[in-house]
Amino acid sequence: MASQYTIGSSNVHILGFFSNENPKIIFNKLKDILGDNFTLLNKNCVFSPKQILIAYILAKRAHKRRKNISKSIGMEMVLHIAGTRQIKDALKKCGYSGGDGIIVAWDIPKDYIEKISKIVKITELNFSTPSLETLKNYLGYDEKVLKNAIKSRSWEMLILEKLQEVELEK
Repeated sequence: MASQYTIGSSNVHILGFFSNENPKIIFNKLKDILGDNFTLLNKNCVFSPKQILIAYILAKRAHKRRKNISKSIGMEMVLHIAGTRQIKDALKKCGYSGGDGIIVAWDIPKDYIEKISKIVKITELNFSTPSLETLKNYLGYDEKVLKNAIKSRSWEMLILEKLQEVELEK
């Protein structure tokens, strides 16, 4: 159900979920439980746990260096995953907008899953190789480059490169 990773002194939890409820209501209910230690992502923007974990590291680093765009680590993660410095564009591209989504939470109480499962339906998260069309829409690269990346199984490197674009665009 939930995957847990340790990064430095932080425990990062990644959960798939589903809900028909308004995303703003879900966000506010989760905020009551988790505080600022979470973010909600569009499931179609995330292709591997590495992508989430590196976005978390980059967001934490931006805050530590005071190079952050957003006030919250969660929103900073959405910016990195979307590969843009514009909050509005990042939310439109990779923010949770209903249905299937991903909760990323860090440094939270042990009983969090039980509390979260009262708000949303926890689902299995399965990451697989994205289609050519999905990569094309997400990355914006030439189709030939993407076909080679899928064939050589290096598509994940292109996605991880996208995370860095937020820092490079200054």
